[in-house]
Amino acid sequence: MILMHYRLGSRPDANQVDFPDAQSSVSLFEYRNKFIGGEFVLPWAHSIITGFGGLFVLCVEEGSKIVELVEKDTQSMLDILFARKSFSLALGIAESDKYSEEELAHIHRRYADHLFNQKQYDLAVKEYIQTIGTVEASYVVLRFLESGLITHLVQYLEALVASDNMTHGRLTKDHTALLLNSYARLDDKERIDAFLDDHTALLLNSYARLDDKERIDAFLDRLASLPKVGSEFYSCINVLRRAGYPHQALRLAQITDNHTDCIQILTEDLKDAGAALKEINSLPFDQALEAVCTHGAFLMQNAPSETAELLDRLCSNPTGGRISASQFIKIFVNNRLGLMKFLERYIEVR
Repeated sequence: MILMHYRLGSRPDANQVDFPDAQSSVSLFEYRNKFIGGEFVLPWAHSIITGFGGLFVLCVEEGSKIVELVEKDTQSMLDILFARKSFSLALGIAESDKYSEEELAHIHRRYADHLFNQKQYDLAVKEYIQTIGTVEASYVVLRFLESGLITHLVQYLEALVASDNMTHGRLTKDHTALLLNSYARLDDKERIDAFLDDHTALLLNSYARLDDKERIDAFLDRLASLPKVGSEFYSCINVLRRAGYPHQALRLAQITDNHTDCIQILTEDLKDAGAALKEINSLPFDQALEAVCTHGAFLMQNAPSETAELLDRLCSNPTGGRISASQFIKIFVNNRLGLMKFLERYIEVR
């Protein structure tokens, strides 16, 4: 839309053609995105003419002339809007011009960076979320970590997980450089790329730092509802253990069928010998034997009768011929009587 403006009270006399005067101006309105595209003085502007694929203004003065209005190309308009920090308008124009998702994401990133620098973090994180899938996630993660903005980091990571990880009923990995420890202030890009490849671990770690047990439990509920959860979550078990959430770590180990971590958490973190023995008793012979050899001293000290029964069961197993009594000696540290009784039963079984 184009409007021409004249001075109030400049009513022409009989010798003037319509209303032009030396102070007339022209305004250009972009109706789709609702902004003023340009406003400038154009003396003696009389009328707008369209034709020949262009837009012209007829200026009536002693030497009448026609001025062509030439629209800037989209990129030039965007550059002007970027310089003016008018990112919302830039996005509107780019969308109207059918820019690709990747091109729009880069505009969102520029907008997000501007908002971040202005300390408008709530708005910035919303714009960064629009860049997921185009802008490297480690770039965004590092910005929030360096500023200690853990809450905003969590918001970004939640969107990251929702956008590309719950696919076909399982969690997938699509990024190769994300931080494992949400409270570490890392500024070395090489270290980030080397150590961090699973944003899910970072999300759980961020929940832990925020001491947000409710979100951790909700996240585990979400995993438990999936048909199958694979080994990609094993690193998250240690994240929860280190953060002081052994019960949640145990639940994740159970969801992922990670029996080794289940037993380790039960014996080392929760000190629950009974539950550990129950878990071991459910395992195949080789796995049960390995677990007893690893955690047997704790089990014998805290549940001697049940542990002795487990040892007897293992020794009497048809495949137990491979068992050597020496494998169990360390289980009976400071328990000579228990060792003697075990050896007696071992000899009888043999």
